[in-house]
Amino acid sequence: MTRLHARIADRPGDHERKRLVAVDDFGHFLQLAARGGFGPWLRNLGTTSGPHGVEFALREAWRGRIDELAGWLPARWRPAVRWLRLAPELPMLAEFLQHGRRAAWTELDKRWTRLPAEPEALRANLIEGWPELERFGNDELAQAWLARARALRPSVDARSAKTLEALLEAQLEPGRAGWLMRVFRRDPGAPMKVFAYTGLERLDFEFLRGQLVRRRLQIQPPQEREAA
Repeated sequence: MTRLHARIADRPGDHERKRLVAVDDFGHFLQLAARGGFGPWLRNLGTTSGPHGVEFALREAWRGRIDELAGWLPARWRPAVRWLRLAPELPMLAEFLQHGRRAAWTELDKRWTRLPAEPEALRANLIEGWPELERFGNDELAQAWLARARALRPSVDARSAKTLEALLEAQLEPGRAGWLMRVFRRDPGAPMKVFAYTGLERLDFEFLRGQLVRRRLQIQPPQEREAA
């Protein structure tokens, strides 16, 4: 777990985040964020990136980071970790399945453009690899996601199961950084450390997404903001 501890050491702290929040310019924010520890998240972004490009690039970075972390664990844990890749996309997916409105950034993502364009057909396609979804409605994707996460999780003792359940929920509703850090430091098990760290990664994803999209929209003409 040496690599994971190195990641924690490199993670930007509150001081760096407050400094970034005070920066209004999109390009300046990108530059400072890249120098301040967020560089790996921002490799596919530049000063001309639009809001849809921001959404796509951050999600690509998230999936890549999750795949890398999964590779650091024994094979039996990897499917459960890789399942975390879908968590940030559940709100978009629920909107599409319920109302037929697909987020514009998905047009940049081959993972989504290859899937059916109609809600019912997409749901049927998803069920093939996510059988638990069949028991839940389109407004219950979080519950369906958790059900699949539990099915993929290897057996653990009762104490670890309780902690892991809370860590999974932190993927859906980003948890408190302090609590996630305490789990990381106190739990001796490598899987728990990885799931605690992915909770921190989810906080970083949401921080960057919120800050970057807001700054990008600020400099767009009104009609483009509405289209976004």
